[in-house]
Amino acid sequence: MRNNINQDECRCGIPREEKEVVLNGIPVKAFVCPKCGYTIYSGELQTYFDKLRLKRDIKRDIITIKDWILAILFSQKNIPIKGAISLMKQLFLIEMEFSVDFKIPSESFHFFPYKYGPFSIEVDKTVGMLESQDIIKTVGRKSTNKELFYLTEEGRGLAEKAYNKLKPEEKLELQKLRKDWDQLGPKGILKLVYINYKPFTKKSEIKDKIIPIRKRA
Repeated sequence: MRNNINQDECRCGIPREEKEVVLNGIPVKAFVCPKCGYTIYSGELQTYFDKLRLKRDIKRDIITIKDWILAILFSQKNIPIKGAISLMKQLFLIEMEFSVDFKIPSESFHFFPYKYGPFSIEVDKTVGMLESQDIIKTVGRKSTNKELFYLTEEGRGLAEKAYNKLKPEEKLELQKLRKDWDQLGPKGILKLVYINYKPFTKKSEIKDKIIPIRKRA
């Protein structure tokens, strides 16, 4: 094992760069892949995150990114998710809050700060793959808030299997969260994420529209 963690290569094949990032207003040392943005932390902070993962239910199978996308769509199977940004942010909250609260072992989404807040290359690729396989379909102009994400007939069967990997109480909570997030709409869920996860907004091109400067003071 190498001593200098920042020299370890990301799976992108590029050495991570040592940087200072801010988590909840506190600057911390981190090592960031310059290509995909995947971040690991130094010392006790990384140990904390590792312990947090270990506290999840290790007796259960890991829920994959594909599973989560299908499950969240199936939780309100007759109602599409409106907008690519909203879908991405709902999945971000799944990883940061829902899977942690219920100690659900999950594949890492590898979110990082991007143009519209937290973004995951893996989520983006998986959505594209599911669409190409006719498991989900989209209607409306792509990459806008008018784009609607549905399950196809074939996709519903696969999504139900993914959804059934959750426990009954988890299903009920996911249904409730989907309703709440859908009611917020794309701008509302962005505001929720931007307020609670400020480190993920540092590269946002729309921060001033979501949280005006006068309201941040």
